[in-house]
Amino acid sequence: MRHYSEGEWIKFNNGDCPQESARLMEEHLQSCAGCLEIFLDLVNREDIARAEETIPRDFTQSVMQLIDQKPSIPIQAQKNVHNPACKRQRLLVYYAAAAVLTLAFMGGGVFQALVDSYPDDGTIASGLNGQKVEQKLNVNLSDRIADTANQWLNSLENQK
Repeated sequence: MRHYSEGEWIKFNNGDCPQESARLMEEHLQSCAGCLEIFLDLVNREDIARAEETIPRDFTQSVMQLIDQKPSIPIQAQKNVHNPACKRQRLLVYYAAAAVLTLAFMGGGVFQALVDSYPDDGTIASGLNGQKVEQKLNVNLSDRIADTANQWLNSLENQK
């Protein structure tokens, strides 16, 4: 990075630099604290008086009023899959879904039907019993779903 001398900053301050050089020097001031300090040390009372003539006294108030008048636009949060808070929130949703399914199966008797299919003497159920349980579960579950859907459709038709 090229640093500028005090003489170059004096020319810049007086407006004696070519336009391209002045642009490069302005960009340099934004990134170099040392040159910025040199430039600010060169600012004198005449420069301050010239700035006060250019900038109106109520500049800050008028800008603040414009900011207050502008309607605020809400910023929508973007999903960030790498955000730890977002990961925890998704994990909570997964656990809640698992809990709801477990309660639904318990309330529907699915787990109880599985327990009832095993013999009381502690032996493992045979393949035949396993088929009966599957048939029992499929029939009961599918019948319940069909009945519930049928009742829901009938209630919709009755409302019309």
